[in-house]
Order: sequence, then structure tokens, then C-alpha cells
Amino acid sequence: MSFATYPLSNSAPMKKLRQLRCFLMSFSVFLFSSSAYATPNGDVIPGRFALVIGSNATSKENQDALKYADDDAVAVTELLTEYSVHVELLTTFDRESQSFYPQLVQSAHRLTKPELRAAYARLRRKMNQLKRQGKSQELIVRYFCHWNISADGQGYLTL
Repeated sequence: MSFATYPLSNSAPMKKLRQLRCFLMSFSVFLFSSSAYATPNGDVIPGRFALVIGSNATSKENQDALKYADDDAVAVTELLTEYSVHVELLTTFDRESQSFYPQLVQSAHRLTKPELRAAYARLRRKMNQLKRQGKSQELIVRYFCHWNISADGQGYLTL
């Protein structure tokens, strides 16, 4: 069963459980990073960026849309933000998620190809600026969506 298809409610305990699972899934990124933590006073450590994408959509008629990909993307966004990572969140919130995360509905970008390109460009600009200053950068990409394999054997993700 895919992580994003667990039939969990959005109650506070279940939300925390999803955040914990997302944390455990993402923790290896922090284990191997040299700049994994914020400073003691909470300042952002330069060079930590993330592109987080959540898509409930499907491109196949015989495939149900996901229910929690947007929520999973939010959980990872909240987690990474707590670790002072600059996050670009792209998702289309379903109605229920809009009511649970109104602050992120305002700051998230719609999940479209132009918005994806623009979010990546914003991250690249910031990363290049740090590179010119001689500082290291890290980019984390998390994508919660349907995936499949085409007839010619190529894997693809649903945007």
C-alpha cells in the first residue's frame, strides 16, 4: 500500500502520526547532511532548500485519485521548515485540506508545469547566490503522487 493512500482521518492525533511517518521517511536526508540543524537561536542555516510536491491527481481513468498526497506534502513542509529549510511547496489542496491548512493555502503554489518551473528557478537563484558566496547548498526533492510505468518501460510521475 502506498504511503499516500492510507485512509487516515485529519484528526490532530492522525495528523501527528502522518507527520511522524514523514519525518521517519525523510530522516536519512538529515543523517548524511553536514548542515542538518538550525543554530541554537533558530537562525536559518544557509544552503538548505526543498522542493515539495503533492499531487492527488491521476492520469488514468481506472485509477482513483489519491486522498492524502497534499496532506503528506504539508507534513514534510512543516517538518523541513522546523529544521530551517527553505521550502517551495507545490500542491492543489482538496477542500478538506484547505480548511486544515489555511496558512499554507495562501503560501503554496498551484501544481502546474509553469509553477513547477518557477519554483525550481527561485530555488536555483537562491542556491546560485550562495554558491557565488562560496557556501554549500543542498536540495531536497519530495514528490507525493501516483507513479506508473509506460508501455515502453519508462517510469513517470503524475503532475
